[in-house]
Amino acid sequence: MVDVPKYEKRALCGERAPHRFCWRGKWYRVIEVASLWQDGRKKTGAIPLAGRLYVNVVTLPVGVFQLYFEGGKIKRKDRGQWMLYRKIKMRSA
Repeated sequence: MVDVPKYEKRALCGERAPHRFCWRGKWYRVIEVASLWQDGRKKTGAIPLAGRLYVNVVTLPVGVFQLYFEGGKIKRKDRGQWMLYRKIKMRSA
């Protein structure tokens, strides 16, 4: 799980990628959203944010990460959470 600042309300709801996040005690600033897509799960009345929102982000300090937002359930008033899928290692040419 990655931490997103509380003031990033739209990111905390999964409406967009976060501008900053903390992973393993280190803060990263997103300088570019390289790609964004959603998986094919259907939305339902009980879980309107079903499925995952995936983003590839380029950060400072230098890194490329793939994050996803897992939507929560409305009954519990759980907004969902951002998770780190993987850190992408770049090879030099």
